[in-house]
Amino acid sequence: MTNISNGAMPKVLSINLKTFGQAVVAGLVGLIVWEIFARLFAPFWIGGPLDPTQLIEMVFGVSGFAGELIHIATALVAFPLAYVFVVLPLATMMIPGAPWPILGIAYGAALWVFAMYVIASLIGGMPPFLGFQQIAWASLVGHLGLGLGIAGATSAFNARSK
Repeated sequence: MTNISNGAMPKVLSINLKTFGQAVVAGLVGLIVWEIFARLFAPFWIGGPLDPTQLIEMVFGVSGFAGELIHIATALVAFPLAYVFVVLPLATMMIPGAPWPILGIAYGAALWVFAMYVIASLIGGMPPFLGFQQIAWASLVGHLGLGLGIAGATSAFNARSK
């Protein structure tokens, strides 16, 4: 990250094929972390896999492949691009030098709030944070992993480009 303590503005990345490709790879890393937790560990906690497509189906009325496609597109494209083009520039200005694990945890928590409050509650009409049942807490852990995966991969790409 760029240190702006001297008053300089942080470096703004341009949208190009390289940046887009790196963001998609970062999203893939985050998605893999999510899926490992959701499919292998969450069933011991909540009695079955953590499946975001069920929420997508309930809220948006799409099912099957369309719900899966929305889940994958958000994880591979929307979330990592938001991290690279919104979270990193803001974090660089507000808390220069913040380590990527802290940013990843904060981003994962923000994604959880977005999923559990904005999508499930405000749009889907469900109780906020699904009533804080076990599935909501499992979702928090999954989103923290997703955020850490995206932040870690992005940090690795940034370190290689210096």
